[in-house]
Amino acid sequence: MTPPYTSIARRNTIVAGGMLALLVLVGCGEQNVACIAPTDQDLAAAAARAYIDGRSPKPLRFLSAVSTDSAMPVTGMRVLQDLGPTYLYPPDSAGQEVIHARLAESPWPSMLVTYHGCG
Repeated sequence: MTPPYTSIARRNTIVAGGMLALLVLVGCGEQNVACIAPTDQDLAAAAARAYIDGRSPKPLRFLSAVSTDSAMPVTGMRVLQDLGPTYLYPPDSAGQEVIHARLAESPWPSMLVTYHGCG
């Protein structure tokens, strides 16, 4: 049985965040260099890429919620835009119908991405 979407996303976020934190620690080592802890935006970008890379079929276009508390941080949006066309998914149903019609024009796999923080 496939685990629920939320548990997969949470696991991938934790794995990507842990890897990013480990890289920061390894990069700092014992040098006299000021180390900067990763921000939520850094973690969101790493988690988004790790999660999307693990999907099959791999999404070729993305929707991101806007004007809500689920909007993706800027760094996460850059990841989505680097991977394929990215549409802003509006909160109102009229705007959503326009996006649905546009997506129906091709058979490309799509993914709606929402952000709920890193933690």
